[in-house]
Amino acid sequence: MLIHRVTSYVLLALACAHSTYAYCNVSTRPILIPAPYSEKDIAHEYYVELASIALKLGLKESDSTQLVPTVHMNQARAIVELKKGNLDLFWTGADEQTGAQLKAIKIPLDMGLMGFRRFTISEKNRALFEQIDNVTQLKRLTACQGTYWADTKILRNAGLQVLDTPVHEDLFELLGTGRCDYFPRGFHEGPAEIARWSPIFPDLIVSNHIIIHYPFTIYFYTRETEVWLAEALERGLEMMIDQGLLLDFMKSHPSTSHLFPLQRYKEATFIELPNPYLNKNSNIGNPRYWLTEGAFKQ
Repeated sequence: MLIHRVTSYVLLALACAHSTYAYCNVSTRPILIPAPYSEKDIAHEYYVELASIALKLGLKESDSTQLVPTVHMNQARAIVELKKGNLDLFWTGADEQTGAQLKAIKIPLDMGLMGFRRFTISEKNRALFEQIDNVTQLKRLTACQGTYWADTKILRNAGLQVLDTPVHEDLFELLGTGRCDYFPRGFHEGPAEIARWSPIFPDLIVSNHIIIHYPFTIYFYTRETEVWLAEALERGLEMMIDQGLLLDFMKSHPSTSHLFPLQRYKEATFIELPNPYLNKNSNIGNPRYWLTEGAFKQ
């Protein structure tokens, strides 16, 4: 159970005194966020560091904030706790249903890179996947996905078979034991995850033969009442884009830097899938916010 908001600031301040989080610093305005699901959660630090930069740019000089981790929770739980006021900031897939419940800051946090999915597979299935070049062939196999992820709906809408679980770590267990055939991951996620899971599942690899794409990204979400936070994040992210800092952040951050230049993947087979669940007014195709397949082939 999450700690009550009335006492959370005091308890969290004490917790931060013993924390290893670089962003857990003394500040005047705590912003409660989910904790990473484990030490293997490589994506968590990307969004935390990005939020920190955006807030520094988007807030007045007299304002200061502190991003404070609470506990890990899945997407469904995080939405509930954010609406209750037990969280202030959350990031998850851009989804119209989620946007109807919360305040979405509609700026892609990865320029849509998350919508380009490479497959984490077992080495023994490498040859099998190298023979696939269309969605019809892919429908014969089973993907692993998180139960509450927007991706799960997108894949099923395209007619793909999906085995889902609400527990992130269990997805690697399902793949490693052969209960599913492939785990579509955001373009930048697979290699680092494999490195961290290799002691348990040493035969997992990233396949570069197929890249499925659908318009998809990660948004920051707040409550509708947290206008100051939403405006500060939006202002800061827009400033990052104006100054070229968002793309620079992606090219330099440990979780994404290994992907660049993107042209190294130009020989891959791209399979396009529709995404009917994306938030309206998402500026799809606007190069200010979104990468396209052309970014891989220029």
